Amino acid sequence: MTQDHELHEVLLPQPASSTTNPPSSISASISKSTSFLDGLRGFAAVLVFNQHFLGGYYPVDFGRGFGDNGNHLFLSLPFVRILHAGSAAVAVFFVISGYVVSRASFLKLGRSTFWKGLASSTVRRPFRLFLPPIIWSFIQAMLLHVPGLMEHGFFRMPEPDVWLELRKWFHANVFFFSPFRTHTHRLWHQYSIVLWSIPVEFKGSLIVYALVAMTALLSGVSPLLLLAAGSVLTILLLFNAWWVSACFIAGALMSWFDTRIPGIQVSRHIAWFLFVIGLYLLCEPTRDNQIAYSANAPGWGVLTAIIPARYHDFDDDEYYRFWHSVGGICVTFAVLHLPTLQRFFDSKSLRLLGRVSFMLYIFHVTTIFVFGDRLARALSLPVASQLGTMVLSELKHMTGLGIIDFHLRLLLFWALTLGASLVTAYFATLYIDDMCVALAKDLAALVNL
Repeated sequence: MTQDHELHEVLLPQPASSTTNPPSSISASISKSTSFLDGLRGFAAVLVFNQHFLGGYYPVDFGRGFGDNGNHLFLSLPFVRILHAGSAAVAVFFVISGYVVSRASFLKLGRSTFWKGLASSTVRRPFRLFLPPIIWSFIQAMLLHVPGLMEHGFFRMPEPDVWLELRKWFHANVFFFSPFRTHTHRLWHQYSIVLWSIPVEFKGSLIVYALVAMTALLSGVSPLLLLAAGSVLTILLLFNAWWVSACFIAGALMSWFDTRIPGIQVSRHIAWFLFVIGLYLLCEPTRDNQIAYSANAPGWGVLTAIIPARYHDFDDDEYYRFWHSVGGICVTFAVLHLPTLQRFFDSKSLRLLGRVSFMLYIFHVTTIFVFGDRLARALSLPVASQLGTMVLSELKHMTGLGIIDFHLRLLLFWALTLGASLVTAYFATLYIDDMCVALAKDLAALVNL
């Protein structure tokens, strides 16, 4: 899940000879703003925050679907559960990234600046993706040695002294960000559970850049034929559990459709249908290694049975990635073709969320658990360690709070913690993320890219 500042760049055609100018219909689409994708990404980042917040401070297993095992919680209802569907948001992040990182290059196809622009994007990408989390992991390594600050058992124990911590931090980053190792959501960075997606994002970006280069080499082939071939490839990857590659390529295909085949209009009825279907699929009940959570949920029995067998090869570890990927593809495609949704996600507040979404994603878990137990005690709410064996029916006995009082205090707790996370993300964007983006551009300029 990452913020890409290329989304904000205005990509206008440069003066060129008639032999290199794209068709006028394609030129017209160049000025089309896609800033609403920032809003969609910001909204998705809040879903990840909600999942981790509720997972730490609400005494209910949100993995179960509504009606499963006596669960009738409002937040478990289909469509409503999207509000805390953090795992599903990851698929949306990857589809958006596939769209964004390919769009600038597709718009330059046929121009003399195409290959230089593609090389520049490829060189800048690892610096843009890896530097912010490396800096953040250093900050967290140092925070571990501030007495009493990171008291939550969620954090790893600090090394005996700072120098040993620095050595641990260095080796952790060299190992974790190596492009030659396997990256999944089960192999965490030693200083953060959410950084697993960053190297996955990088590998997905490389796949997109390779795909973009292939389209340039196949410039004589019909754009519709290339779209069809890419669609078949996406389906094959998705059914063989290569869901990350499928999401990135699907996003790139949407970009290809919008920039190279602009004459085809998508029916709004079809787009709305895809949006509703996609939203439902993103709400699949989930729990690692617990496919029964999906199979036993009303409305999900048949859909669970359809999940390809390849997703069960690792003890059902990520069975939900199949439908989440399909849902993420459907929702992103629908947003790209529905002005109503574009206006919603293009609102100032959501675009601001998009602006800080990368830093919110990286920082939020630490912010939740540094502030969490302290705020919970201040509001007379149970701390995270108490919730491990607690169920909602025991709430009054343990805390003395009624159900309504508990939920009102929890809502205030959520708002304060989200606010603290957003403020942290805002300043981190200014002083870490923006700096890393500028540095990546400077390094590319040094090699004349």
